[in-house]
Amino acid sequence: EMTSSLVGSEMCIRDSEELFAIHKAQKNKVNVNITTPLGAIHAVGKHESKPYKRIVASSIVGGEVFLTSSTGLTSVYDVESQSYHKNDSITKNKNISIITEVLHNDSTSTLVGTSTGDLMINNDVKLGVNVHQEALVAILPHPSLKNLVFSIDKSGTYALHDTNTLVTLFQGKLNSNIVGASIHTDGALVAVADGDGTISIIDLRSNEVVKKLETPNSELSDVKFGPNGYWLIGAYSSASSNFIKVWDLRKDSSETIELIHNTHKIITDKSSQLVFTLGDSTVEIAQYNKKGKEWGLKTMNDPLKVEIDGAIVDGVLVDDSKEDEIQLAIVSDSSSVRQFKISNN
Repeated sequence: EMTSSLVGSEMCIRDSEELFAIHKAQKNKVNVNITTPLGAIHAVGKHESKPYKRIVASSIVGGEVFLTSSTGLTSVYDVESQSYHKNDSITKNKNISIITEVLHNDSTSTLVGTSTGDLMINNDVKLGVNVHQEALVAILPHPSLKNLVFSIDKSGTYALHDTNTLVTLFQGKLNSNIVGASIHTDGALVAVADGDGTISIIDLRSNEVVKKLETPNSELSDVKFGPNGYWLIGAYSSASSNFIKVWDLRKDSSETIELIHNTHKIITDKSSQLVFTLGDSTVEIAQYNKKGKEWGLKTMNDPLKVEIDGAIVDGVLVDDSKEDEIQLAIVSDSSSVRQFKISNN
């Protein structure tokens, strides 16, 4: 059971009306005028030399990309300066499966999850001892309470931890074969996707699964809450077809968009009107039409080909506030990081 210090206003939970008002006041909008199918993706800026031959984990934290090698070393790439500014001293564990930053003793610290289920802060402080026995799939810092972090492993065991006190506040169990997770902007909900087609939504205030969404006879690969607070996006494949489904959590409705290629990563812009799906070597983009209140695929029958050494494993929007420009930083499994500009020609 969750401790009383996390209940109610102390957990900074916002209701749907408040979230909608905040989102509307922010006036996030799509600055890129996508009127025709997108047809080109161009490398921009310099291309950094690869720090490693192969990476086993990558994570996006703000404007930084954490790349961890098979030998347990980690470099950090800054997308704004297009350069590496931290190298090799962050981690010392050869079994890393995921890495992020959390608040520990009121200072920013590195938290890693390993393929054997360990959680370690700054290499030497253990978190959630004996909670996880399998590889960590997701470590999600709370969006407003920076000392709280949600973790889940491949087997479906999940937990909420306090990184200051090192206390595990609660834990639970879902289906196995977990492929991804996302935390809602209000900090109250976590969506967890498994490879068998089920998305479970956990309420962190009560440690209860409050809703399940299904993509029958399919295999999910990722899940993401939209920054607007009411989209939930799942990527999945069924037979020889690939899709993303967008659920509107306000109306309990959904819309399905068919893709050309299989995807393993979802990225959204601040407006929540653009959804980028990453395949091994391609990018596909869906856009929400506010007037027509419908989604459409802007890359149509020709996914954008990404010229990068290795297979795509991650990506982040560099700056989605520029007029008439989309820039993505793409990460490959060979530790290449390249930035691309997407245009209409």
